[in-house]
Amino acid sequence: LERLFTEAALEEVWESRKDELDTPGIPWADVLSLGEQQRLQFCRLFWHHNWHKRHGDTSQGFFAVLDESTASMDTTSEMKVYQSLRKQQIGFLSVAHRPTVIQY
Repeated sequence: LERLFTEAALEEVWESRKDELDTPGIPWADVLSLGEQQRLQFCRLFWHHNWHKRHGDTSQGFFAVLDESTASMDTTSEMKVYQSLRKQQIGFLSVAHRPTVIQY
């Protein structure tokens, strides 16, 4: 999990909350910022991609549709998650209003 959190630019959340991840009753929507919540979605995407590589039909590839998926992130986090997508060779279609996304 630590690697997935790192790929999603969530190192600080991992360090401060790793012992609470399975604790019931934590209102994560109140604990995490909107940007952190969006990065957590990328963490889930990376987990599913890893699962698909091990257990899925790899002849069909893996593709994500992203709709304003980084709108609440700072540009550094945005760059990191898009770079992780490309590094892992995850195909994606991204809809965004930020001009910084165009480079990906």
